Amino acid sequence: MSGDQNSGDTGWSESFEIVPASYDEKELNLDGFEQIDEFSSPGSSKQVPGLRLDNHSGFRFGIGCAFSGFFSALAEGPDQTVKKGSSVWFLGVHYFREDVGIPWWKKKKLRKKHDKLTEDPFRYDFYSRLWLTYRRYFPKLGSKFISDCGWGCMLRTAQMMMGHALISFHLGREWRWNFTITVPALESLHRGIVSLFGDTEDCVFSIHNLVSFGRKIGKEPGDWFGPTSAAYVLRDALNMASNSHDILKRIRIYVAQDMAVVPSEVERLLQNEDGSRNTVIVMIPALLGLERFNQSYVPCLKQILAMECTIGIIGGRPNHSLYFTGWQDDSLIYFDPHFCQPAVDVHTPDFPLESFHCRIPKKMPFRRIDPSMCLGFRFNSFNEFQGFKELVERVVNITDSQGRISPMFYFTEDPSSSQEVQNMRSLSLDLSDSDISGFELLPFSS
Repeated sequence: MSGDQNSGDTGWSESFEIVPASYDEKELNLDGFEQIDEFSSPGSSKQVPGLRLDNHSGFRFGIGCAFSGFFSALAEGPDQTVKKGSSVWFLGVHYFREDVGIPWWKKKKLRKKHDKLTEDPFRYDFYSRLWLTYRRYFPKLGSKFISDCGWGCMLRTAQMMMGHALISFHLGREWRWNFTITVPALESLHRGIVSLFGDTEDCVFSIHNLVSFGRKIGKEPGDWFGPTSAAYVLRDALNMASNSHDILKRIRIYVAQDMAVVPSEVERLLQNEDGSRNTVIVMIPALLGLERFNQSYVPCLKQILAMECTIGIIGGRPNHSLYFTGWQDDSLIYFDPHFCQPAVDVHTPDFPLESFHCRIPKKMPFRRIDPSMCLGFRFNSFNEFQGFKELVERVVNITDSQGRISPMFYFTEDPSSSQEVQNMRSLSLDLSDSDISGFELLPFSS
């Protein structure tokens, strides 16, 4: 039983497969898989059909993966596709999607013949970004996990942000994946970047490695990660491998604390002792509201996603992580990791790339997002960073009812004495603790 999430122009379908007869189900030994509840909050008793795997039946595992994607799509509501006739900002690039006025019944007939990705610049750009989703039947993670379905979405969105940063650095922001005619050198680099996110321990940004680094901050396989912890494990994985992988040698990650960015630290990471330069990924965990997202920040998020230096936002709605990459009107455009696909062996020559790219953009209203998120930016020089700093200080802030300016984040050389940071701490917005709210329910019993 199969389907293809990328097929067609609207809607969705989820591919899954039954555990093959040759697979040793006794080795799975996954007693205790709980049902995924895509809708409830911690402590809720509400349940929906989801993922349960024991040593009796692999069929329920496949069904669970399918339902995970189904309820993820259902929860977003109808008519959340990116429409024509309106401007789109996508990872710092502006598009205007023209509607040529063809009636819908004629469009349906012409779709197979004329609806090519290359004819829609925005969709072609979207399709060229990396899409990293739940995977199943990968080498065992910890003592029992062969899938991250139901708990790994935050790590998958972090992978996507990193993937875009690497693609734009090595191939350029203007690069597009031509899936029919390839340039060998560029395709080799594209494939090399994708292989960093394979689902085995020897892949730098694999779910296995990220969970391993998560143990240093108290996370175990099956635990949910918040945007702050996801940023730290991404940084640690890069630091461990940057000198041994050519693709990563000139990449550094800086993670801001308490929404405070220290410019001298960014400058230090941009320059090596031998005079060579790096590109620095700046990740800023932010909490834009207490219990709910403060919609006063909507113009600020729009400004951020329109900047050339943006690499997107790790965010989502409560209990449900998504990778936000742009916006149209009053909605965010995103990549959804909540589709459980079979693991791909990235060590084989010419491994298939199609499952790492998504054809269909989706949207979510700003008002529905969770206030906890991580903003991502990439800089090739300190001049670029300084220009970003000046722009942020001018336009990326809000003013409260008493006329006080409240930036989304701060620039300071001394966070310990910064009055702005102290004010944030006094409001109990210390992001090192904000991850406890999570984005997903922990679907496995201990």
